[in-house]
Amino acid sequence: MLALTFASSLRQPENILLRTARLAGKKISAYAPQYTRVLTLVWAIILLANAAVALYLALFASFAQWAFYCGFLSYVIFALFFGGELLYRRHYISKHQAMTPSVVEKAS
Repeated sequence: MLALTFASSLRQPENILLRTARLAGKKISAYAPQYTRVLTLVWAIILLANAAVALYLALFASFAQWAFYCGFLSYVIFALFFGGELLYRRHYISKHQAMTPSVVEKAS
């Protein structure tokens, strides 16, 4: 259901991540809508893949394999993706903040 929630939000003017950021009072840059749209799509794919793996393991693997994946490995995968995304987000923000002053200076 979470994957479908993320995916269906892509049809809206504001995807779920952008809406959440606005509700949290975050400052939204001009680059944020495109970034959050792509990130929402990636999260939807990862969540759907996770559900598919869990379903496959539930149907065709042992209980121990399913429990290992659902109780440990999937959390590690999500944590690594989330940590990697946080690092990339910092890089992305700093890259676009560095570009913004030069654009403003040229326009002046």
